Amino acid sequence: MSLKIGEYSEEDFKQEKLRVEAVSGAFFIIKYNVLEEIDFFDENVFLFYEEDILASKIKKLGYEIYSLNDINFKHFESQSIDKVFNYFSKIKELQKSKMYYQKNYNNINLFQIFIFKILNLIRMIELLIEIPIRKILKR
Repeated sequence: MSLKIGEYSEEDFKQEKLRVEAVSGAFFIIKYNVLEEIDFFDENVFLFYEEDILASKIKKLGYEIYSLNDINFKHFESQSIDKVFNYFSKIKELQKSKMYYQKNYNNINLFQIFIFKILNLIRMIELLIEIPIRKILKR
């Protein structure tokens, strides 16, 4: 079964199993010996990009990752994390984890890091405008 790079279609998920780049951290199964072999989770990230890092480490060792599409689960997204982080803080953590992943697992170059930081700064400025507007509109 070949790996499809990019977006998956609804048709792809009709297959019983689908070879994928990474799976959701909300619900996954991994053999303990493989988890040991990849030296467990990377403790330098929290909340975001754990799945991508696990997948990168797993694929580097020659293993394949599959989505078993005949299994369903309900993920109550952000139920506990929203009690600890506000929206702005979550975005900051997301950007921090994304940068760490790109630098340490995709080996992006200095120019790419510079572009990433510029885009991140633009996103933070956008949030400084967006968040107060959201609060006003909720009233």
